[in-house]
Amino acid sequence: MFKIVIIIFSLFATLYSSENSIIEAKNIKKINSNKIQKTYIDNFGILSIDEIVQIKEFKKIKKSNFKAKKNQKIWINFKIKNNQNHNIELFFTNDKPALDIIDVYIFENNKAFRKIKLGDRRDKTLRKIEIRKSAFVLNLKKQAIYEFYIMHSGYSSISTAWSIENQKSFTHQQLLESTVWGFFIGIISILILYNLISYFAIKQKAFLIYSFMALSIAIYQLCVSGVFYQYLAEEESIEFLHNLNWPIGFLAQSFILLFAISFFKPKKNSFIYKLLFVLYILNICTVILYSYSYFNQELKYLTKYTDIIIFATIPSLILVSIWAVKNRLDGSIFYLLGQVSYLCLIFYGVFVTIGYFEPMKNIWIIVPFGIILDVIFLSLALQIKIKAIKQEALEKEQLLISQARFYNLGQTITKVVKQLKEPISRVNSQLLLLKFSSLLTKERLKEDIEQTLFRIEEELNTINMNINDIYNFYSNPTSKQ
Repeated sequence: MFKIVIIIFSLFATLYSSENSIIEAKNIKKINSNKIQKTYIDNFGILSIDEIVQIKEFKKIKKSNFKAKKNQKIWINFKIKNNQNHNIELFFTNDKPALDIIDVYIFENNKAFRKIKLGDRRDKTLRKIEIRKSAFVLNLKKQAIYEFYIMHSGYSSISTAWSIENQKSFTHQQLLESTVWGFFIGIISILILYNLISYFAIKQKAFLIYSFMALSIAIYQLCVSGVFYQYLAEEESIEFLHNLNWPIGFLAQSFILLFAISFFKPKKNSFIYKLLFVLYILNICTVILYSYSYFNQELKYLTKYTDIIIFATIPSLILVSIWAVKNRLDGSIFYLLGQVSYLCLIFYGVFVTIGYFEPMKNIWIIVPFGIILDVIFLSLALQIKIKAIKQEALEKEQLLISQARFYNLGQTITKVVKQLKEPISRVNSQLLLLKFSSLLTKERLKEDIEQTLFRIEEELNTINMNINDIYNFYSNPTSKQ
């Protein structure tokens, strides 16, 4: 009895597994292969397709995003049945752009049918579909069963999830993606140009650094999103592009740190400055390290060490934002909003790119809009900075005007004193002369007094006239004209 139960249970399990590993093509508008695919990880990367099809260890797992490891290859297996009486055309698109190597093996009714080579390390001109992700189209014959074995390998994260959709859904998706990325490129370009003009107008380094920061972030996103790859066909360009996104990501982080230093200008002996400076140096060193990946591809497997720099940089920038708000620095509120909105998305995006997190549905559309929000908020922060600079310049101008007024007043007083000094000196001389005359020649004292008093009277009249002239001049400003 027990054996019968086991046999019945095994039979139902087999039927259930079989039903859930085959997609009926008539029901397909857009589905994800992760719902029905099984996965096998070849840790040494030595198995051929002939050996893979014999393996029974394919398992259904929820995980579809993996961190790349040296020599590792990840295989998936699923089936599609066209149970209709006419052929059906389906489009297959890997969920992750910039995946290095993909080999698709297709079996039609248990017979080898086709092999398709995909991945960003391969020439895309040989494909029928040239988009930013690895994709292919397959015409399913009526009442045929197609089995897929797909191998994935690379240096960055590996996504084994595939979107399977009809032509209408595929065309709509590509149109939407082209619109979003076109909008992203347009907004970023305008902001870069605007801040470059602002830099040349007011000579503030923060605007120049902002422009380089936005440019490097945009280049990195266009690399990892596959937009650049979509429009480059030459093998040399593809190889250059494949190696570019490794150093450019850390270069973008370097500019973000440098922007924070130039924008808030913390004191060089402060903890915030030292923190930002150390992180900046670490990021620059990582840029130099990954620049050598053009010559040594094995360096790309060092992400388990360089990831630590990412883990330190992103929370530190949030900390700097909070510090700036607490100290009520100009533009700190908008800076905080920009950094929180952007860094949270990038934090998630980086972890997906590295292979730690599973991607959310439509995450590709959230990241570009998150970057746009960030650069807009930072531009607003810079505008507040401009207002603060203008206010500071106005205060300096008013101070210079006040200083000029005090200087002119001092010059005027000097002139007045000079005009009064000479007559007063002459009066003093006459009094001294009269004093000495009284001591030496008393018989002529009366005559000397009369003469001296006459001269003193003349000098006093001169002083009085000068005072009246000065009073009349400064009491009526229009008399200057």
